[in-house]
Amino acid sequence: MKFRILISIVLFVFSQDYVIGQRLAIDQNDLNNYLFGSFSEDGALSSQLVDYKSILSEYKTFKGTPFYKNKKILVDLITHDGNFVNNVTIRYDLFNNEILARKGEGEEILLDQVHYVEIIGKGKDKDFYMKKITRDGNDRFYSVLYANDEYIFYKDYVKEISNMNSSSYGVVAKKQFTSHVNYYILNNKKTFEIKLPKSELLRMVPAFREVNIDRAMKKYKIKKLKKESHYIELFKNLDENPMSTRRL
Repeated sequence: MKFRILISIVLFVFSQDYVIGQRLAIDQNDLNNYLFGSFSEDGALSSQLVDYKSILSEYKTFKGTPFYKNKKILVDLITHDGNFVNNVTIRYDLFNNEILARKGEGEEILLDQVHYVEIIGKGKDKDFYMKKITRDGNDRFYSVLYANDEYIFYKDYVKEISNMNSSSYGVVAKKQFTSHVNYYILNNKKTFEIKLPKSELLRMVPAFREVNIDRAMKKYKIKKLKKESHYIELFKNLDENPMSTRRL
């Protein structure tokens, strides 16, 4: 994974708008940086220290936040072999796709995501669910909205940095975090991007090529397909009674 920041930091590579650089391995005695590791029964397993606190400091210079809903989330983590790591508090950095994690009263670490495949919210965060999905050749976590044995409907939270206002000569415009969401359906190991107001794009997905969408909406009293909740309602109803809305 890569860190992206806006102003210069030693050993990072510059571009016009922001800097892209990999985590820096730090001397093990430098406790002013984040441990990078995973969890076991004995606690955090640190593989290295990484220069992440400097990036958190950079975030403070911009308006807004790179973190998911700017809050801590209580979750269970599921490993590749099906084991659970229970009651972990996380902060999800959407800009750099990094997860800060703390178990109990332990130290907050930068989570080595390679060991985990699912993140399941708990308590007031029970609707938070992320699953590792391969898209464009990369494995990363996405927010799953609906899934069955045939397809997965999911979304990607995208955080970007933009100017708050135009800059005049010699004056640097102030920056802010902005966000948007992209929606996808994974079906037959292929990913299809879905624009929510354009329900006709569903016909491009193999799982829906034989479905009469208009008939299904009428049958299930769904007036429009504009929001993710509308799509979830449609998918749930199709799973419960799939044959009645097939094309003739």
